[in-house]
Parts: sequence; structure tokens; C-alpha cells
Amino acid sequence: MRIEDCTKTKDGRPVRIYATDGGGLYPIHGAIWMNSEEGWRVATWTKGGNYDDGERVWCFDLDLHDWRDDIPWEYIKGDWVARDKDGSWYSFETRPRIFELQQVWDYGIKWCLCGVKMPAGPDDWREAIAQRPEGR
Repeated sequence: MRIEDCTKTKDGRPVRIYATDGGGLYPIHGAIWMNSEEGWRVATWTKGGNYDDGERVWCFDLDLHDWRDDIPWEYIKGDWVARDKDGSWYSFETRPRIFELQQVWDYGIKWCLCGVKMPAGPDDWREAIAQRPEGR
């Protein structure tokens, strides 16, 4: 996962990444959502996503794990996968399109991934799409 695509800390707090090219030991600049009383806290991280504001707080480290890393491409025929609103995963030869009325992905040749253990993916089914990484 790219640092600029990170959306949460290791303990699940939302983050906003503003810059990844700052100088010094903490080149990543952004903010962490603390709670409804405190709101957003300005934060900086190392290139590896580690947080430190004087005392090491591991739970504020960036969660750089991406659900797409857990897709078992070795068991999948097509180059694209997507999850419909009902939770069903499909593989596609070409990039699928959303058919909002039926709340499904579709386009061209597709295969059901019923017997393949897929990751949970994002909460919004419309964001649950991934392309096979190069070299896999």
C-alpha cells in the first residue's frame, strides 16, 4: 500500500495524509481523528509509517496493510475481482462496471469466486474492486 492511500492508524482511528515529502525524520504529515471532543490532531510519521511525538505510541502508527494484498490471485482466472452488494465476489477478464440499479458489478466474461476465500474488503461494495498486480 502506498503511504498516501493510508486511511487509518493501527488501532483504527481515521487519518488524513497531507504530504509524504517533508524533510527530516518525519516526512509524512497529516492528522489523526482522536474523538468528538478533541477532533483532529496534527501528526507526523516516519517513512515507514511510525508515529512518535516525544513518546512512542504504536497504536498511532499508520496501518499500511491493504485488503488487496490478501487476494489469492493464484486461484483466480481473470485479471479483475469485485464484490457485489450482497457480498458475492466475481472475477472478470476486463475491468467491470457498476450496475447501480441491481447493485452489482458486471461486464464481459465473469466467474463466480464462491469457493475462494476472499478478504472482507472495504465496507462500501462500490470500492471493492482490484486489478491483478503485475507479475502475478
